Amino acid sequence: MPDNNVPASPPNEAPYRVQTPAGPAVVTLVSVARGVELPGGASGDRVILRSTVAGHPDVYAVFERAADPGGRWRRVTDELTLADLDTWTAHRRATSSTLGSAFESWIQRMTGCC
Repeated sequence: MPDNNVPASPPNEAPYRVQTPAGPAVVTLVSVARGVELPGGASGDRVILRSTVAGHPDVYAVFERAADPGGRWRRVTDELTLADLDTWTAHRRATSSTLGSAFESWIQRMTGCC
């Protein structure tokens, strides 16, 4: 798990809900790490999110955002298992994807960031 963690979703904030091929999912914040080194030497923030679908194991994903103005959250891993979290960097994608504006706004509210 990353350093500088802010564990768990804020108690008054609703989880994010999304439809997946496996069924309705509830997305929650697992951790926030601020001021971490990102690839290329940039500094930024990192979050780990958990997706829960009834009847299926939870899956996790890592998202990062550069500290520069206008930095966007990007998903940097595919789905991870709980066992994968300690070695998530081995699962880093070669390319990252940006998020939809509603999902990105939810992450920003959850992290209190930007």
